[in-house]
Amino acid sequence: NKLTERAKELRCMYQVMERLKDEHAELITIFKSVLEAIPPGYQYPTVCEARIILEGKIYSSPDFIETEWKQRAEIVIDNHVAGEIQVCYVQDVFEKGFIFFPEEQKLLNSIADHLSR
Repeated sequence: NKLTERAKELRCMYQVMERLKDEHAELITIFKSVLEAIPPGYQYPTVCEARIILEGKIYSSPDFIETEWKQRAEIVIDNHVAGEIQVCYVQDVFEKGFIFFPEEQKLLNSIADHLSR
C-alpha cells in the first residue's frame, strides 16, 4: 500500500532529523542511530542495510554487505563530495521491474542532504 510506504519514509525522516539535533553527541553515535533509522523506512526493512562513507571513514550497519541491489546519495560539504550514504538489500527482492521506489531515493537524498549540514 502506497500510503503505508510513505508513512514509513516520513517516520524514518523524522527519526533521522531528531538524531541529528544532538549537537553534543559523537559523530559515531549519530551515524549509528541514523543507520538504525534507515531500514524501517524502506519497503523491505528486514533485508535492508545501510552505510555512511565520510572522508574515507566507513560507518555501517552490522550486517551491511555491498550487493548489486544498491542505492546511494552523495554527501556534499562545502561544494565538495565528502562521501556518500548507501542502502543495500542483502537479498534479492526484485519484483515488478524495480527494486527501490523513487520516493526511497528522495528519502536517501534528503538524509544525505541533512548529513551534509
